[in-house]
Amino acid sequence: MAKPSAFQFSNPVLEKINFKLNDNNELETGKLSLQFGTTDFKEDEEGGKSAKARLIIANEKDEKVDDSQKQLPYEFSVTYTAVFHWNKVDINDDQARKLLYVNGQALLLSYFRPIINTIVRASGSPNFNLPFIDFTNDENVRNLE
Repeated sequence: MAKPSAFQFSNPVLEKINFKLNDNNELETGKLSLQFGTTDFKEDEEGGKSAKARLIIANEKDEKVDDSQKQLPYEFSVTYTAVFHWNKVDINDDQARKLLYVNGQALLLSYFRPIINTIVRASGSPNFNLPFIDFTNDENVRNLE
């Protein structure tokens, strides 16, 4: 039988969602913007540690284009949070930072897909599937090493 990981999370919570349908449905959906952050690590009741993590995903238009005909077909911003817990005997603070940044974001990202897809589809816009993202190949991860 598989052993549970020493790194766990609470049920992610949809904290905020914004969606705006625009008049131009022929343009691309814009580039994705991801913002990730965590609270300070805290000792928890089980003798481990925990931190709350937040991921915000939005699409962004090119700010250099100031023409209303060049606006995105829709604009969205979605925020999810979750509390992550880990056993401090098995996972030190440096390892926890890496797990939060890579695994935490990847886990939260999976909760965004059905929400964004459903909202975009319900607006009558062309289907949008959130792409897979490699969080391990990121400058922020290299800075943690």
